[in-house]
Amino acid sequence: MKRLVRSILIATCVLVLGLSGCSLASDQADMADGGTPTGSRVTEQPDGSTTPGGATTDTETPPAIPPGSLALFATMSGGSQSDFLRVTGGNVSWDSTHYKFLRYIPEVEMLDEFGWTSSKSYSKTYIYGITAGDWVYVVKCFTSSGRKDITRVDPKTGNWVGQFSPITTNDMYGGFTISGDRVYYRSKVSEDWFGNRSGGGHLMAGEIGGGTVELLDYYDDDLEGGYRGIGDELITILTTYQDNGVFYDIYRVDPDTGRRGDLLYSFGSPGRVTFYAGDTSLFWTETNSATGEVDIVKFTLSESPVYFLEITDTSPSLLTIDESQGKVLITFNDDTPESPLYYLTDLVDGDVVELDIDSGFYSRLKNGNGQFIILE
Repeated sequence: MKRLVRSILIATCVLVLGLSGCSLASDQADMADGGTPTGSRVTEQPDGSTTPGGATTDTETPPAIPPGSLALFATMSGGSQSDFLRVTGGNVSWDSTHYKFLRYIPEVEMLDEFGWTSSKSYSKTYIYGITAGDWVYVVKCFTSSGRKDITRVDPKTGNWVGQFSPITTNDMYGGFTISGDRVYYRSKVSEDWFGNRSGGGHLMAGEIGGGTVELLDYYDDDLEGGYRGIGDELITILTTYQDNGVFYDIYRVDPDTGRRGDLLYSFGSPGRVTFYAGDTSLFWTETNSATGEVDIVKFTLSESPVYFLEITDTSPSLLTIDESQGKVLITFNDDTPESPLYYLTDLVDGDVVELDIDSGFYSRLKNGNGQFIILE
């Protein structure tokens, strides 16, 4: 198949965007924003849903997983996959009301379950996962209230390692970020009968196995922007809309106090930019409005942003970017017969490899696709 994703190998290709241009923080004054199923690794909950627990096997002994194997994660629904998920060599059966968070290891054709929930008309729930550092975090959402239960899971064994105290945000599916061993979020805003704020909206932090603490009050001037965890670092991205485009200011944030620190980078774009948090870098995409082609930018926080990859000869949709162990995974859908597409690139040498992944594992659900880990 024709390669659609290619690396931009010019090391000195420093990003320069249009409109008002861009500048480094050091030049500016600080500113104020298929496998065969091998059994489940789950523990049943009182409501019938599951969260990760000890590794168990229902059908056969799991194959040995070689170090360096790629593990992909996705959320699937019974309704979207008919009676089962079709993957070469097997399937996963479920009820039509189920959402399942699955792991797939292509090298050993191992497909298994890291958690599920059953969403009923009287109790709407959802489940998905994110990767951060060496861990997978399984997120169960109670969509009527905004509550989220976030569990840290060993990506190789499926064992439950720990859990944050439940959090509640205004975003029914997100509204939080993980940095190091902490989760950061803005607490859900409560309103009175007249629609006026009566509480909440503070910047909160929680630790695995511990409680939560308030870092910044709702009215604090430092409480602005969208927070992202990049490894152990925390940043916030302030967005400003003007007549000639959208402008972004990226600030470092003190993870202990929530206070906004140095301005790391500023840039403008004709339209909105989508950001993706990796383990060592922040990524974002720039789309050519005429062709639909996409440039991917990489920003390590300590160096100038650079054009990293380009997606050509297609107009990708549902694009995701994730990073693990010096590799970056790009997944997207398009109108070609080969869709969906998976590309793995090396951060050191820039090599890009197209992965042959069964299309049955691709998810179009909310936060349902594109997360991966290189297993040690």
